Amino acid sequence: MTAAIAALSFSLTPVQGLSQENEAATGSQTQQGALSEPAQQWLSFITQIRHLSQQSYRTNVEELELEARRAALASERGDLGLNLSASYADYPDGLGGNINNGTGTDDSLEQYSDVRLNFQLLDQLLRKGSRVDAAKARLRQAEYRVTEQNTEAATELARGAAIAWAEKYQYQALSEALNAIQAAKKKLKLSAEASMPEITEATLANEAEALILHNEITSAFDSLSPFEPSAPRPPIDYTVLPQRAPGSDDIVRLANNAPQAKILEFEAQALKEDAESYRGNGINLDVYAGQVFQRRGVNGDDAEDGPQVGAVLTIPLGASDYYQGKALRYQAEARRREAADALLQRQRELIDLRNQWSQSVAALSRATERMRQQSRILQQMRTRASQPGSGRAPHPWQIDVETARFWLRVADTWRERGEWLANVMTWAVSEPDYLASNFRESNLASENAICAPLYEC
Repeated sequence: MTAAIAALSFSLTPVQGLSQENEAATGSQTQQGALSEPAQQWLSFITQIRHLSQQSYRTNVEELELEARRAALASERGDLGLNLSASYADYPDGLGGNINNGTGTDDSLEQYSDVRLNFQLLDQLLRKGSRVDAAKARLRQAEYRVTEQNTEAATELARGAAIAWAEKYQYQALSEALNAIQAAKKKLKLSAEASMPEITEATLANEAEALILHNEITSAFDSLSPFEPSAPRPPIDYTVLPQRAPGSDDIVRLANNAPQAKILEFEAQALKEDAESYRGNGINLDVYAGQVFQRRGVNGDDAEDGPQVGAVLTIPLGASDYYQGKALRYQAEARRREAADALLQRQRELIDLRNQWSQSVAALSRATERMRQQSRILQQMRTRASQPGSGRAPHPWQIDVETARFWLRVADTWRERGEWLANVMTWAVSEPDYLASNFRESNLASENAICAPLYEC
């Protein structure tokens, strides 16, 4: 038994820390310097997860949208309201003149051209600022969309890494359980063929019990994922991670930074600025200045040119712009209320995560205690088998059945440990500072075997 456990004892390669990506991912360098080496490895693992999540398609899509918003902002800022126009017209038959007015002169218009610089005065004074502010708000919104998708992708990677890490040891424990129950079934079959149930105690009920246990083990095998995760392997020392779930203050603090709420807030701000861009109800005043050139006469001998200045006032008939601005204000208010609801929804999600965290810790404690109890039962049976004088020795198939139960309890313990670790990683991805502030002292020395904390097994 000791040799089997020694073979299954694990020693994972610590994840090497990456350079600090951002404050949300790793905290300050000073804070990391005060932490133990296992704690720093876990913070580096979170940083590595967030770095990998930036390469996901969903994050890349939002990064492209972010670049589009930057270009849109530059476009709005680059609108100077100036237009340069030039026109030319030729009138072969003359226009507006008298070919023969009795004096022998011809003053008909033969050619006309002008160059004009136009400035949209009211649009620049009343509306450009709002359009720029709306583009700024949508740029900030795009930044939070990148953060949101990055966090979601990182959460999936972290949870997948935690579950896969635990399933590796579940598989090892279930393999031991399967070997034991197959040996028990084989011995039960031989005992049944010997037709001496009063000696071997190999009854049909015992065979059915072994079959049920065998099915339970194979079902546990089927529940394991057949896919390898794309995330890196977690650090070895899980004993430094916090077991106590976050409190209400932690939930409120993290919920207030919810990306979805921020996205809706900036959408509301952008819609409000869009509504402001309709101020003036569509009235436009353009001023212009330029130069006019014209030729008159049959051969265009009479040429003249001169400057021109003027203004064009446009007043739309109707109230289209007024109602479009009003509609945008209603939409802005709707987005604000959606943002408030998103904040509450995020709080509910974090409360559910906190509850799952607490439940996983409780389930891990129960599974560990069941493993201890099964270990004591198995140890007592082995003691009686090796020392006949201590009591009636159990049959070999009975030891195999209890061995299978023990390893099944070990697998259950690792399943619950994986759920706990997945919940911790879900929170840590969103708030690494919480993890940095709640690390425990390492206790890996007493949990260095697959059936930890039963290191003596």
